[in-house]
Amino acid sequence: MDAVYYNDEDSCIAPVEEYLGNFDIEKDQKILLKIKSIIDEVLKNNGVPQMPWSRTISDYSFCEIRLKKGNKTLIRITYFCYKNFIVLLHAFEKPERDYKGKELRKIIKEYDTAEKYYTNFINNPKLYKNL
Repeated sequence: MDAVYYNDEDSCIAPVEEYLGNFDIEKDQKILLKIKSIIDEVLKNNGVPQMPWSRTISDYSFCEIRLKKGNKTLIRITYFCYKNFIVLLHAFEKPERDYKGKELRKIIKEYDTAEKYYTNFINNPKLYKNL
């Protein structure tokens, strides 16, 4: 099993690759290595979610990779399994706790975006690029 980036046809970007590209390789090396190690764990488990690294998301067609970034921020990378791939769909940050109202709507919008990417991929399974 290999991991690949979903590559959005409309925007011509791979959202997870773009998110990871925002990190400074030297300054953020620790978090980038943590992300890689969690993706490796998910791959070892054939994409089956396993807490605390990953979990399924109710009402959505994908799972999420979970990790902390700093004291009060969480990173979420959504993915799903397709044939012999784990397709990394979308990545975003959210507060660690106590989100409601506007912040909750923003988080739901992020999950809805990942669901849209999932549907796009299912309709056209060539929408990916290698890591």
